[in-house]
Amino acid sequence: MEAGLIRAPVVAGRGTLGRHAAATTALALIVGAAAALRLWSFGAIAGNPFYDAAVRSMALSWHNFFYGAFDPGAMTAVDKAPLDLWLQVASVQLLGFSSVALRVPEAIGGIAAVVLVYDLGRRLFGRGAGLAAGAALAVLPASVLTARSDTMDAVMMAFVVCSAWCVVRAAQSPRAPARWMLAAGAALGIAFNVKLAEALVPLPALALLAWLALDGGTRRRLRVLAAGAAAFATVAGAWLLAVALAPGPKPFPIGSTDGTAFNVVLVFDGTARLGLSHTTAGRAGGGPLALFAAHDAFGALIGSLLAAALLAGGLASALAVGEATGRRVRALSPPRGAAAGDGAGQPGRLPPARADGHGERRADAARLARAGTVFVAAWLLSGVAVFSQMAVVYARYLDAMAPAVALALGAGAAWLARRAAHRRAAAAALVLAAAGAAALAIPIAHPRSVALAVAAGAALVLAALALAARRRLPGGALLAVALVALLAVPAASALRLAGDPVSDGGEPGRMPPAQLAALSAYLNAHRDGARYQFAVTAAGKAAALIARDGQPVLILTSAYGRPLVTPHRLAAAIRAGQVRYLLTGGSPCVAGRPRDRTGCAAVVRWAKAHARDVSRAAGVRRGLLLRLRP
Repeated sequence: MEAGLIRAPVVAGRGTLGRHAAATTALALIVGAAAALRLWSFGAIAGNPFYDAAVRSMALSWHNFFYGAFDPGAMTAVDKAPLDLWLQVASVQLLGFSSVALRVPEAIGGIAAVVLVYDLGRRLFGRGAGLAAGAALAVLPASVLTARSDTMDAVMMAFVVCSAWCVVRAAQSPRAPARWMLAAGAALGIAFNVKLAEALVPLPALALLAWLALDGGTRRRLRVLAAGAAAFATVAGAWLLAVALAPGPKPFPIGSTDGTAFNVVLVFDGTARLGLSHTTAGRAGGGPLALFAAHDAFGALIGSLLAAALLAGGLASALAVGEATGRRVRALSPPRGAAAGDGAGQPGRLPPARADGHGERRADAARLARAGTVFVAAWLLSGVAVFSQMAVVYARYLDAMAPAVALALGAGAAWLARRAAHRRAAAAALVLAAAGAAALAIPIAHPRSVALAVAAGAALVLAALALAARRRLPGGALLAVALVALLAVPAASALRLAGDPVSDGGEPGRMPPAQLAALSAYLNAHRDGARYQFAVTAAGKAAALIARDGQPVLILTSAYGRPLVTPHRLAAAIRAGQVRYLLTGGSPCVAGRPRDRTGCAAVVRWAKAHARDVSRAAGVRRGLLLRLRP
């Protein structure tokens, strides 16, 4: 066995029809559980008004669709590349505009990622590891939450895993690796267009996987890697380049400082994410231990399963290295009674079984297992490092490392379970991993999770005792018992999420239903032929009304109070009868902190000075709706 998280799978002659049937049944159960967790109470979950407004606007014209327009008049565009929103537009066109239709692509992406992680784990570490990794991702609370939310992260995760899967296929296709690497680069480029820089968290790990898994010399591997890199650059930059070269007026991307899509993609959603200190929403990175903090929601969302993955993967790696070292020492020492020069124990000789085609396939699988081990470890390190340094971290960002957590747990648990069937050290390590994971998870778990963890731990201890009494259990049964113990706490947290209509999409621009209905009715009744339904001080404040009515609005400022309209233009629009009302919102102007405040913008100050409050007549709270005058 080569050093790694799990022994390289034997390629030929060991599978049986019964084992394949059992694996297929197990996979069906895992995918069914993943779908149930992501779709339970699906219709009761509120949408994200900001992106819902964009989908409503984008469905109105091809111009809006291409640019990712936020408002129907395409004054502004969303702060992302619009590929995921294109999927949402297609969904609402087929199913009608509703919160369910808006979130269908995310749910499908989350379920597809479970299937892809299974097959990726199977190809790297064996079928047992693949099933365990798929089960881990199926119940990972953070991934359950994002797949139920009106955000882009679950779709991004599916394409990232697809990219890794294509890299492995390239390594398994020695005659045409470049084609699969082109597909891998394209898949990662699509992931970038879904969620931008977040999709690049596993990029170093993917490069390592390709370099270590591909066969051939340095030049051949460099050529194949260059093909993948070219495909990634082409797909990742295609929309940005098309927007830059497109003629005619373009919407102002929300978050951009110069009105270009390049700026919002590379700065606002790129480098600024590591130093956006004035943004207060979300949770601060706070160092690598923040993901395990008992007082933080991240502990329950990913920390408990990450702890189990690190324990199982770390113990498996340590034992594997120990076994490999011992085997090398034995190979260098001639057996007792062997005559000098008879060839016994010569380090250069290979056993006959490795000299034929079967041995070559075994060696290829061992190379994949080694590459997979480095890949998973590098992905985990990249994720922890990035999220430790980010100024703000939302739970949905964790999808950038969730597959690595699942793969580490699956590979480690499967290797330990296989070895535990005939090695006491592996059995002890399996018990230690389960007990340690439960000990770390219980402080941040719901009381129901504690009961499940105790029961699962007891079952694993009984299995270990049976082994001690030389009542051997098959590796598959041990793996099933181990997964019950390792995944008990995360699964209970996922069940709790599935039972609550919660979302990680946030609710920017949300209004109480009664207030939204009253505003819509009043504005439509008193519009008097105006081009714009209303003017709004901050883009996000208009989201709920745009999503409801799909009418053009005049947006006065972009993100952080950047003005989009001058007082002179607003006054001209009022005189021409193009706009009659002002919806207020955004950050007030605070003395000593004039920057990035909506209320400090000259156009907002002018608008408020030339308006009277009609909120009472509209049936909403005071100061929300103003009647503009020249």
